[in-house]
Amino acid sequence: VPAHEFLQGLVKGLAVFAVAWLLLRMVDVATGVLRDQLERDGKRSAVAVLPLGEKAIKVVLLSFAFIALLQNLGINVTGLIAGLGVGGLAVALAAQKTVENLFGGVSLIVDQPVRVGDFCRFGDKVGTVEDVGMRTTRVRTLDRTVVSIPNAEFAHMQLENFALRDKIRFFTKLGLRYETTADQLRWVLAELKRLLVAHPKI
Repeated sequence: VPAHEFLQGLVKGLAVFAVAWLLLRMVDVATGVLRDQLERDGKRSAVAVLPLGEKAIKVVLLSFAFIALLQNLGINVTGLIAGLGVGGLAVALAAQKTVENLFGGVSLIVDQPVRVGDFCRFGDKVGTVEDVGMRTTRVRTLDRTVVSIPNAEFAHMQLENFALRDKIRFFTKLGLRYETTADQLRWVLAELKRLLVAHPKI
């Protein structure tokens, strides 16, 4: 009888695993179809929210699958959930930063001060945004290192997005010798103006 119960539990566990895997793949397919549709419609802000929504749905599905697996293994899930309810306050206090970072990630995705792939300045550093996750934002710096910043902290930073600029200001100082004459200075100015006007990108 114990062997039979073990095999029965194993079969149920494999069934739960198969259903969870199928649902996760369905989420991937649905997200891809929805992303293509939103990109065709030009809704870039909605496209940016998709990765976070996809991760949240997968976390919920995996949580339900884990509970179902425990139930099939004979563990009293009702008592476990009741215990979690008793310790809910402690969990909420411990997860305060996580929730804060989650909402920071949502605000970054909705407001879109920077997008994945944008080159930006954040604080005293510059780099390219590689990923906006549920907890942190990863930025690759000019030193080719990856900096992970909590979303709540990153959302409160002053972000300068270089990818959105329509023009680049070219500001420089040219040094001339002290013995430069007025005619030579006028010639330099005229030649500089001619050089700039002739360039197609200026």
